[in-house]
Amino acid sequence: MSKNLMSNKYLDLNNARVLRIVAKGNKRVAMALCPFCNDCRGHLEIDLGKHVYYCHRCGAGGVTIGSLREGTTHITPSNLAYPPSHKSSRCMRIDAGNFRVEEDLKPPALIDCMHRIADMDSPQYKYLVNRGLSHKQIAKMQPYRISINQSTLSDLPHASLYIWFPVFDRKGKTIYAIGRLWDELNYMGFKKYLYPIKQQGEYGASDVLYGIDRLWENRTVVLTEGIFDTVWGPNRVAILGSHPLSDLQLRSLKEVRPKRIIVCMDGDDAGRLANIKIRSQLANYFSCPIRVVDLPDGEDLDSLGREGKEYLSGKKEA
Repeated sequence: MSKNLMSNKYLDLNNARVLRIVAKGNKRVAMALCPFCNDCRGHLEIDLGKHVYYCHRCGAGGVTIGSLREGTTHITPSNLAYPPSHKSSRCMRIDAGNFRVEEDLKPPALIDCMHRIADMDSPQYKYLVNRGLSHKQIAKMQPYRISINQSTLSDLPHASLYIWFPVFDRKGKTIYAIGRLWDELNYMGFKKYLYPIKQQGEYGASDVLYGIDRLWENRTVVLTEGIFDTVWGPNRVAILGSHPLSDLQLRSLKEVRPKRIIVCMDGDDAGRLANIKIRSQLANYFSCPIRVVDLPDGEDLDSLGREGKEYLSGKKEA
């Protein structure tokens, strides 16, 4: 459509259904749902400085009236969890004045900031290769990087230092993302992993099993600790820590009706203690066989790589 086809229409910002605010060069723009077309992905761009708008879907454009009463825009790992290739049933949560939260729509949050890591010469891709991952395993994890002006991410100013891995629910919908620091040598003071902090109405790290979307039903399920532990074999899920499973994680595990469960946390004191607690917990929920596998000191299924299968099968013992 022509840009002038639906021009000179006033847009009242008091009723604007804003999804996110992003930086474009030196200006700030709000991306919202267009009231002039059947828009459900946020194609309406509002220039907050020039007080004009334009819809990239239907071509509507004009002048804005009123103003947005801005509060705090929560930009956290849970809000950065919507890469371009996946849809989600939840959109970016905004706690700000008249901003409406559109829970029933499917826009990707900060879609312009997330880029799939596919360049084999990029430092992020080389980091994953140096961990021993194959190209197939890297593709399986669907890593993303964030290229964004740090001033835009006031709550997470160092997002570009992390590789972001999307976490899906059982139906394959994106829930949030996990950040992994890829340059530990130059940024030793930063956390290795960034997990979403649970907020009201949103998912936390302990609410979802990483890899639950890839599980086969009526098969042996391996419970591991971290996301990289899951890529070295089939039907592995990570509980994202050395703690008992949450109620939501237990419910998700029940949906796949496991034929047998193997509990295999990291080879340290915390991991071995978690093995015992998780086995006791699962025994109250599942009637299938449950086995605990202890790994050698300082090892995990990621560091062991393909050798980890021998411990899971019982051919090797710690």
